[in-house]
Amino acid sequence: MPQITQGDMAEADGQNSTITDEEDETGREFPAVGTEIATRKGIAFYALLVLMAVLILLVIFVNVPGIRAAAGTEMTRTGWALTSYADPGGILLPVIPDAGITAGFGTDGQVRGSSGCNGYIANYTVTGYAIRISDPVRTEMNCNGIGVMEQEQEFLSDLPKVSFLRIGPDALTLFDSSGKPVLEFRAVENVIPVQRVPYRS
Repeated sequence: MPQITQGDMAEADGQNSTITDEEDETGREFPAVGTEIATRKGIAFYALLVLMAVLILLVIFVNVPGIRAAAGTEMTRTGWALTSYADPGGILLPVIPDAGITAGFGTDGQVRGSSGCNGYIANYTVTGYAIRISDPVRTEMNCNGIGVMEQEQEFLSDLPKVSFLRIGPDALTLFDSSGKPVLEFRAVENVIPVQRVPYRS
């Protein structure tokens, strides 16, 4: 049986070392092929992540104008019942239970509804997320109930203060120019139009 000498083992070790490292004529070592492949895969992976991030940003920014344009349209697809309003100090207060304060934004640029006792109507415009509502005109009835007329007056006074809107599937919030919430609504199936208000533009 042939004997394996230490020289043969040393030669085998030398051959195996070429699997991990190589040297040129000057004696400089170069990384093994496996290390180079792993490095390239790592670079490709991070490049793919960057590309995906860029594509996501493009999708977001391309769709922002459409989302803004849809905000005004979404307002007209349902009626809104008031849940909170700002008092003169800017503090949000919940409405009196069953107050019945509503808003219906029509495609004709008018908002109509009940202010709790009277019917009202006003003009409105929406550009992106910016909204403007004119001073409302209302009927001239007085109603019983603690705080009903005071609440109505605050609501009607808040309408012309709004500057921005945020709308969700079942909620609408109107903000003033400083970004503070002024009026908060929840979606309702419909708002019965108030036809008897003598409106002046």
